[in-house]
Amino acid sequence: MSTQAPDLRRSLRIIRRYAIPVCITAAAGLIAGIATAAVSPARVTSTAVVMLPQAQLDTPVAADGQPDPFTATQEVIAGSNPVLSGALPDTRPAMSLAGLRHDIRVGSRSPGVISVTATGETAGDAEATATAVARSYIQFVGSASSPVGRQSADLLEPTGSATGTARLMLLLTGAMLGTISGMLTGVIAAMASRRLTLERLPGS
Repeated sequence: MSTQAPDLRRSLRIIRRYAIPVCITAAAGLIAGIATAAVSPARVTSTAVVMLPQAQLDTPVAADGQPDPFTATQEVIAGSNPVLSGALPDTRPAMSLAGLRHDIRVGSRSPGVISVTATGETAGDAEATATAVARSYIQFVGSASSPVGRQSADLLEPTGSATGTARLMLLLTGAMLGTISGMLTGVIAAMASRRLTLERLPGS
């Protein structure tokens, strides 16, 4: 106990002595953390749910837990190029077909229901994109261009609650982690510098 107390006091004196370098590395870490977060994509998602005509369902659920054949077919159609191309004018922000395909995921919650989940930098972007794809799908399957004949479908939920890491949260997290990392780097460097100085003293 008597040995640990002097060591602790000595460490605190070293840290105070190197306060300026530690503050500099902390500030550098803060800037680096914010810069990294600024160029990192935000991950906010929103889901639009579409109800399919129940009369078209073949079986409730396949034996392996996969959607029934009709629902599975509608999932493929919802992610097809004609549907996504039709949604492009209403996506936020404006993007290419490849970009839209990267930002959306089509799935099935239950037989007769498909979901379109979109990712965006803000809740508004994600909600607008998910709704755009869902509405484009409904319009496409209700037209003469539908590969399975005209079908009726309803938008059950325009958008679900957006979830994920928004831009502000990314910046705050990056700033906090960057500052902590910079401070630790500064403290370690101060301790190492002090040790090297002591080792170089005569008689050390």
